[in-house]
Amino acid sequence: MKLNLGQKKFVFSFFASLLVCIGSAQKDQSFIQFEYQIGHVAPNYRNFPKSSILNAYQLNFGKYYTAQDQDWKNYFDHPLLGVSIGVTDFGQSKLFGQQIYLTPFFSLKTGDHPFKKMWFRFGLGPAMHTRKYSISNVENVSIGSTLNWAFTASMHKYIISKKNFALQLGISYLHASNAHVQLPNYGLNSGVVSLIYQTKGIQQWTQSSMPDYQFPRTNYFIHISQGLGLHELGGTERPIGGKKFSIHSISICTGIQWRAGFKWRAGFTYRYYPSYANYIIQQDLKEFQNKLKWNASSIHFLLGFEFLFGHFGADLEGGLTLSKPFYPEFSRRFEKYGNFKYWLKYLFPSHLQMNYYLFNTAYRPKNNYFIGANISANFGQADFSELVIGYQKNLSRKKAKP
Repeated sequence: MKLNLGQKKFVFSFFASLLVCIGSAQKDQSFIQFEYQIGHVAPNYRNFPKSSILNAYQLNFGKYYTAQDQDWKNYFDHPLLGVSIGVTDFGQSKLFGQQIYLTPFFSLKTGDHPFKKMWFRFGLGPAMHTRKYSISNVENVSIGSTLNWAFTASMHKYIISKKNFALQLGISYLHASNAHVQLPNYGLNSGVVSLIYQTKGIQQWTQSSMPDYQFPRTNYFIHISQGLGLHELGGTERPIGGKKFSIHSISICTGIQWRAGFKWRAGFTYRYYPSYANYIIQQDLKEFQNKLKWNASSIHFLLGFEFLFGHFGADLEGGLTLSKPFYPEFSRRFEKYGNFKYWLKYLFPSHLQMNYYLFNTAYRPKNNYFIGANISANFGQADFSELVIGYQKNLSRKKAKP
């Protein structure tokens, strides 16, 4: 398979990240896991092609944050952060090919004892697929592009833990799609069972008292972000080969940071869809042309919830649409959902986003900046993929010090 420039850059970044992960895994409290997954792809549309057993091979590089030096490590009861690198065969190689992926993840346990309790792991990152929709592969309406997103949600439990190794059993939900950047894009949803071999046994630490950082329990902030998204105009499977359009958004909100581990926020987001404006003009839809920019825009009230891990954040956002004038016409022409499903997708926008902060969020700097990437959706159905830059102004009078 001949790679284009974008694919070569992906492969280079993949192996560069692998080397970085291997190097970091040599530090104290770090580990390497070898994971084997077996399962099946779940049909998500009519006449979904038959496939055999899914097999995946994965390396997890991570670190247990057992030190007592920062509040977030204690608040999450010593979490696990890392990155997964792996290859998946979906059981229908000629149709779906293989997936090569790199997913940063965080993992939290349900109680004080790491061996006896369950661990929940969530990851999101880039993936490359060796087979996609094409003239010679028209049955593959699940994967429309080579580059995609890979998302995983897992539950694991240690069954053996010794000084030099450990074993886990787990179950996972896997998702792969390009977030509506290129059609068709039904995506692949899979359920798997995992067996995980770990090169070091888990440390049997105990909880100690949190250090006193001398800051209030809550921190109030103002949050401003601007996003640039990308998608194709259309439904899940058509039209194929359309033009890529940008989406421009700005969000303004205020919220509360609880200790160093959580952020709640509420505010408003404005989005402008050039794809809507272009379609209105091309189809000569006169009823939308008088206020073209307004009709190609949307405004929604947002509620956001973010897990904070020092410089990193995992952000979940939902909302309620206040205005989206062209969406009813778009849905009628491209989606044709029933009333209930239509209203769900119209009313409830959402996104899943990973952020990197310039300054450690645990220390609550007066001014902080971040960059993030997300999958934006209409009630779970992908709408576009987005890159976000943002600024946060912390309003607390006191700040934590390293």
